Amino acid sequence: MLLIGAAASLCVRAVVVGVRSRTVRRGASILNELAEMRRRGVVELMPTHTIKTAEDLEKWLNDYEAWRVGVLKLLKANYPVNVYGEFEVIGSVPAMDWAGALNAQHSHKLTILDLRLKALQRIVDKMSK
Repeated sequence: MLLIGAAASLCVRAVVVGVRSRTVRRGASILNELAEMRRRGVVELMPTHTIKTAEDLEKWLNDYEAWRVGVLKLLKANYPVNVYGEFEVIGSVPAMDWAGALNAQHSHKLTILDLRLKALQRIVDKMSK
C-alpha cells in the first residue's frame, strides 16, 4: 500500500510539474505576443510620414483600432483587470502637437497610442518578473 501511495505521489508531482511547465511556456508565449504587438505599434503605427490625406488618416485610424482591440483581447484573455486596465484606461490625455500629424485628431490619437505603448511596455516588464 505504501509503495502504491509513493508511486501515486510521484505521478501527481509529475503532473503538477508538467502543468507548471506548460503554464510557464504559455506565459512566455503570451509575453512574446504582447512584445510583438508593441513592436508593431511602434513600427507600423507611430511613423507619421505616410499620413498625407484624410483617406490615409481613416486607414490609419482603422489600423490603430484593430491593433488596440487585438492587444486588449489578448490581455483580457490572460490577465486580471489590474493588468489589462493599465492598457485599457489611459486617463487624462495631455494635448500635444506631433510633428507630421495631419490634424488635431491625428495628433490626439498619436498621444493616446504613445501612452498605450508605454503601458504595454510596463505590463510586459511587470509580467516578465
